[in-house]
Amino acid sequence: MKKQTQHNDKFLYRGGISHVFDYSPFGAPLDGRTIEQTLYQEVTTSTTTYTTEYALEEHFDSSPNWTPLTASSQVSYPSQVMRVKNTQTTKKTIGATESFTTGDGVHSLSFKSIVIPKDLCQAIIIKNSLATPQFNQNLYLQVIIRNQNGVVVATDSINVTGNYPDFLNFTATSGYTYSVEFVMRSVCRSNAVNNYFEVDDVLISYEEATTEEHTEFVASGSYLWGFNTQQRVDEIAGKGNHYTAEFWEYSPRLGKRWNIDPVVKPHESPYAAFANNPIIFVDPNGDDVINGDRLVANQKEADKRKADNSLSDFKTHHNISDNSTRKDFLSQGGTKKEWKEYKKLKTEVKKATKQFNSWDERAKITQNIIDQWKISSPNLFNKVDKQSTNFILSSFNYNSSIHDAFGSTTPAYSGDAMDAKAPPSMKVRIAQQVNLVSPDVETGQYSLNHEAGHFLYIVKYTAEYVKYYIEGKKNGTYVKGGHGKTDESGKVATEYGKVKDIPSPAPTILPTGN
Repeated sequence: MKKQTQHNDKFLYRGGISHVFDYSPFGAPLDGRTIEQTLYQEVTTSTTTYTTEYALEEHFDSSPNWTPLTASSQVSYPSQVMRVKNTQTTKKTIGATESFTTGDGVHSLSFKSIVIPKDLCQAIIIKNSLATPQFNQNLYLQVIIRNQNGVVVATDSINVTGNYPDFLNFTATSGYTYSVEFVMRSVCRSNAVNNYFEVDDVLISYEEATTEEHTEFVASGSYLWGFNTQQRVDEIAGKGNHYTAEFWEYSPRLGKRWNIDPVVKPHESPYAAFANNPIIFVDPNGDDVINGDRLVANQKEADKRKADNSLSDFKTHHNISDNSTRKDFLSQGGTKKEWKEYKKLKTEVKKATKQFNSWDERAKITQNIIDQWKISSPNLFNKVDKQSTNFILSSFNYNSSIHDAFGSTTPAYSGDAMDAKAPPSMKVRIAQQVNLVSPDVETGQYSLNHEAGHFLYIVKYTAEYVKYYIEGKKNGTYVKGGHGKTDESGKVATEYGKVKDIPSPAPTILPTGN
C-alpha cells in the first residue's frame, strides 16, 4: 500500500500486490503461479542514541582556574594536577571549588586522589635513618556538590589515594549552575612537608539522549521469506529451491534436510522434514524442543562479536594499544572526543562479554535438562518433540522467596488472541533445581512433565483454550497458573506430573482434560 496524493485533507492510497506464491506441499514454488513486482512504501523510523556528556571535564592541563575556599588555601597546578596547600602557620581548613552547568538527569562525579596528608605534621623528610617516624592516620578529604542555591545535594569523604569512578551521583535539571568542592580540615601548618592535598581528572558526566527521525522509500520487492515462514537462499539451487532456518538447511524440491537432525528419532530418518507430512506438521526452525536460553545466548554472542570488532577497528585506526594512557594518546595528536569514544567502546565490550557469559552458562544448564529429560521420560519427550508447535524451554535459578512458581507454560499470546505472525510456539520455564528422576519436593510432582501436560493440551485444543482464556480474563474467573476449577489444561498437567513417563502409545487427551 503506497500513499499517493492528498485531497481535501484526506490521503489517497494506491494498493497493489507485490508477491503471490503457490507452493507444493513441501514448499517448492509452482512454476507459472508466482507473481512478483517491486512496490515502494514510505517508512519513517526514529533512532534514539545516548552519549556521555561532561558538565565538568577537568584534567588541569589547560588553564584551570579553581577558586580557593578559605583564606588559608593556596591553589596551584604542578605536573597537571591540582594542589591545595595551607599557607598559615597553624592547622587550618583548606579547599578549592569550581562551578559547572548541569545537564538533564543523573550526574556522576569521578576523580583521582593523588596525595592525602597525615594528621601528624612532619617538619622534614627523614632519609637513610635507622628510626622510622610514626604518623597517625590520614586526614579525610570531603567532596561536596552544591546546587544553585548553595544547598548540599551530595557529599562523601575518603582518606585513601586512588581512582574514584562514580564516587557521587546526583540528579539535576539542565541549565543550572552547580559547584563541586574539595575540602580538608586540620591540615598541617605551612612549614610542614605534609601541608597539602592533590587531586586530578575531576569529571562530572551525564547521559544525553538524541532522537532522530529518518524517512525513506523502501522497495518491497526484495522479499526474503517464503514457505513456512523460512528464509529463502536463492543462490544455492535457484529461486525458491532452498531454505535456511536456525537448525537446518532444507530443499523443498526433495522435501529433505541437507543436514542431519540433531534430535534422534529411532522411527524416522535424520534427513526427514515435517515428519514426512507437511500438510499436518510445520517446523519453521527445523527443531521442536528448543533451548530458549541458547537462542538468547547466540544473540548475545553476536552482540559481543560486534562490540569486539568495533573496538578492534577503532584501536587499529587510532593506533591505540592495551597499555595506552589518555595522556599518551593526547600527546600523539588524539582528541578528547576520540578518547571518550574509545572508553565507551571498551565499556560496551565488557558489558557484552558479561551478558554472553551469563546466558551461555544458563543455556548449558538448560541443554542438560533437555538431554536428561529425553533419557528419563522418552515417551513424553517424543510426544512433545513431534508436535507442530515448538516447545521452547528456558531455565532459571529458583528461589522460593523471589519466584512464585517452580515452572510455567506460556502460549504465544498477543493482546487477547494467539499471535498469528509468530511461528507456533510456547515458552516453558522450569527451575534449574528440577529433578527428572523423582518428584520435586517443591511441587510434589515431576515438574517438567507437569508443564508438558499444559503444553500438550493447549496445542491440541488451541482455539478452545484461547476462548476460555479470553473469557476468563474478561470476567475475572481465570486463575493464574492454569489450575482453575474449569481449566482443562491444569487437569492434564496434574495427571502427567504424577508419572515419570507416559505409556506408549500415549493416552488420548480429551477436550475435558481426562
